[in-house]
Amino acid sequence: MRSWGPLLKDVSRLDAVDEDNATRVALKIQDQLARADYERETKTWSELQNLIELASNNVDFYIFLIDSVADSESAVTMSLKNINRESPRSYSQYLSAKKNSGGSKSQPFYFAAFINGVIHKKLKIIPKSVQWDGQGDIIFTKL
Repeated sequence: MRSWGPLLKDVSRLDAVDEDNATRVALKIQDQLARADYERETKTWSELQNLIELASNNVDFYIFLIDSVADSESAVTMSLKNINRESPRSYSQYLSAKKNSGGSKSQPFYFAAFINGVIHKKLKIIPKSVQWDGQGDIIFTKL
């Protein structure tokens, strides 16, 4: 996380002030980790992501050279990430939302929808009440 600010400044995604702000928050995270204050650290990590998104025109965290809002595929990802802004599970939500190679530009392929739909029906052994990533938020919070 300490590298996000300098890296994004180097690729012209943040200015010097925003880089300093990101570095300040990253150092706060480092301190929280050193004190084993994991609950606060996770919340501060989410704060850092929000700070960078606001300062960088919603840079995509995993493909940092594109804007999540400007790129059509990534815009879908951003809107799905924003469904629950309180959850710091952005990476997991990103992976669940990201277009996979099985889709097209007009109809993107989403892994979670595929598993909960076609695969669920094909296997005929998964109870209807069981969904892919159904306990994800609970487990993430506990960890």
